[in-house]
Parts: sequence; C-alpha cells; structure tokens
Amino acid sequence: MTKLLKRSTFWLTVIICIMGGFIIYLEGQIIDLETRLVAMQDGSDDNHFGPRITNLEYIINAHTETLHDHKKDLWTLNHRTTELNWRVNKIEWDNPNQQIVVQSKLPSHDYMSDFDPNPGKVPDPQLTKEDFNNPGAIPPRLRFLVP
Repeated sequence: MTKLLKRSTFWLTVIICIMGGFIIYLEGQIIDLETRLVAMQDGSDDNHFGPRITNLEYIINAHTETLHDHKKDLWTLNHRTTELNWRVNKIEWDNPNQQIVVQSKLPSHDYMSDFDPNPGKVPDPQLTKEDFNNPGAIPPRLRFLVP
C-alpha cells in the first residue's frame, strides 16, 4: 500500500478522477440551467411571468388606445359645447327680452354597467399554489380563477 501511495501515477490517476468528477458535476449544472431557461421561454414552467406580462402589456396598450380615443371625443364634445354656449350667449345678447330655455337631459343609459375590471381574467399574484389546491381558501371575488 505504501508503494502504491508513493507512485506518481497513483496521484495522477486520483487527480484525473477528481477533475473528471468536477467536470461531470459542472456539465450537470449547465444542463439544469439550460432546461430551466427553455422552460421559462416556452412557458411550461409554473414560475414564469413572461407571457403574463406580455398579455398585461397588450391589454394596457389596448386600453390606452381606447383612452386616447375617449380623450379625443371629450375634447370634441367640450369644443362643441363651448361653441353652442357661445351661440346661446350671442342670442341672449341680441335679444335681451327673450328667455332662452336650455333643456339638458342626462343620459339614462348606465355606461359602466358592462365594465369588467379584469377583462383578461388575470390571476391575483398573491395567490399561491396551495390556494389553488384549496378552493375554500380563495376569496369569493377570485373564485373564477379556480379551474
């Protein structure tokens, strides 16, 4: 045994085996990292947020365009209202003895009745996997998230 320990080839073999084991360990780590990255990219992992963020970004952009359209409509309505008020004032100044009755009826339609505050049914980020496994723990307002 002492002769074996004194040989240089024994120590060279031990060093090569240790280096080989370390290289195999590093290869395993690289494969694991690649697997996790691919899972994050294709969405097959439970802990990914990329597609959800993309969906939220799309929803936000769509709502922003709608808000811009509403801003344009509001500006047009305000401009038209100002123009009509100016005409009414001119008529009143031209005919001070005549009473002008302006009837303004408020719309009876409730424009917010079909408003959905969560149109994409995006789940609450505070919910955990355990909440989905135990539907009784989920608040009633979020029950639609449970399949």
